[in-house]
Amino acid sequence: MNNDEREKATFSSRLSAALVAKGIKPTATIVSRGFNQFSGNDISPHTARNWLLGNSFPTHAKLVLLSKWLEVSPSELRYGREVGKTMVFQSTTGEVEITEADRSVIDRFLKLPFAKQEIIRDLIDTYSRTN
Repeated sequence: MNNDEREKATFSSRLSAALVAKGIKPTATIVSRGFNQFSGNDISPHTARNWLLGNSFPTHAKLVLLSKWLEVSPSELRYGREVGKTMVFQSTTGEVEITEADRSVIDRFLKLPFAKQEIIRDLIDTYSRTN
């Protein structure tokens, strides 16, 4: 297996894993329908099949749409996760990748009772206004 074939195979694995993580069955028909409904930029089941089997890569434009649909960064979907990076987060200033440590803090924050979340929000608001 040459390098190009390996890259296509690993992309296929990452695509399937991202689909499963979103609760989407990784079949050509389901992927093409879901992608088309999300993006309005139609692909055929044959195209989705080729991506899933590792026969081809999507174009950059379709990769960007796929990543938005599946809520992963285009880089992660195409090349794999960077060490220490976990997910793309849509902030008011654009997309940012957050680390596992950041995600852990967010998860713990979300598990707090609402009143304690409010205290932390107030603290962040106060701190961000002074800096």
